[in-house]
Amino acid sequence: MKEFDLDLIVDVGCAIVLEVQQKIQGMVIDNPARALDPVIVGARKKAALRVDVFAEDYTEAELRKKLKKYRPRVIGEESLLKEDLDLSREDRLVVLLDMLDGTDLLERGLSNWCSAMVFYYPPECRILASFVGIPNDAVYFAIEDRAVPVRKFLWHIRRGQPRLIDVTGPSSVTVLREASLSFYGQQPANFMSVAGNRRFAAQLAEFAAIEDESYKRMRIYNLAGNPMMMKLIDGSKRIDAVFDLLGQLPHDMVPGTYIARRAGAILCGLDGRPIREEDLARMLIKPAHGASRKPYLLAATEELKREFLALFGAASLQD
Repeated sequence: MKEFDLDLIVDVGCAIVLEVQQKIQGMVIDNPARALDPVIVGARKKAALRVDVFAEDYTEAELRKKLKKYRPRVIGEESLLKEDLDLSREDRLVVLLDMLDGTDLLERGLSNWCSAMVFYYPPECRILASFVGIPNDAVYFAIEDRAVPVRKFLWHIRRGQPRLIDVTGPSSVTVLREASLSFYGQQPANFMSVAGNRRFAAQLAEFAAIEDESYKRMRIYNLAGNPMMMKLIDGSKRIDAVFDLLGQLPHDMVPGTYIARRAGAILCGLDGRPIREEDLARMLIKPAHGASRKPYLLAATEELKREFLALFGAASLQD
C-alpha cells in the first residue's frame, strides 16, 4: 500500500480551503458585478461565474505547488461534467474539487454554499482525505487513518491562531416527529420527489392534526448537500437526516458523506443497504457517469433511518 503524508495533506487542504473562501468572499464584496459575471470556459463552452473559475484555477495551482512531490491530478467541476471521465487507469493522486459548491446560493446572498475536496488514490481505490469548508464557520475534514477523529479547523479571530476541535457527532433523535430533515429541493423535480410522496404527505397531515407540542418540533429544510451534512454531525442543534431521492453525482455527496459517516452518522441507499467507504471510493472511478449518481439517506440514528425508509424507501417509491 502506497504511503502518503496525511499530515501534509491535512495542512494543505485546510489552508487552501480557508484561503480560497476568503478570496471568494472578498471578490464578491469588492466587485460583485465582476465576480458574478458569467464567462464561457472549456471545450464544452459551459457558462460559469468568474469567481467560480478563479476559485478552481487558484486551488489547482496551489495544490500542484504544495503537493509537488505527488504530482496530483486536479479535477474541477468542468472536468466532472465529462461523463466519459474514467480514473481506473490513473496512477497519480487525484484531487476532485468543487470550491464553490452552491454557486446559485452565493449569487443570491444565501449562506449554504461550501468548498469541497476529496483526495483519492485510484490504483488502490482509496479515499485518503475529505474536506468541506463552511464559510465563516470551519473546515471539516476526515482522513483514512481511523485513529484520527473527525475534526474541524477554526481560525481564532481574536488571537489569530488556528484551532483544531473534534466534532460533536450526530444527534440522538430517533423519531421523525422530532427530527430536522434536509433535502435538495431548489429545482422542481427534486422538490416534487419529496412533496409528491403520498405516504410522507399523509404522515405530515397526521402530525399537524395532533396538538401535543412534541409533534411541533419537526423541521424540513430544502437545502442539503455537503454543508448540511456537516450540520448533522456538529453544533448545538443539529440536522438529523440529509437525503436525496433522485441521486447526486459523487462530487456533490462523497465529501460530506465520507466525513459524516466517519463521525458516526448512518449512510445507506433507499433500499436500506449500507453505503460503505469502499462504496464511496468506487463511485469516484467514474465520477461523472450517470451510473454513479446515488440516491441516499444520511441519518443520525438507526431508529430514524428505519422510520424514514418506511416512507421513502425503494419499496414505498414504487407504490
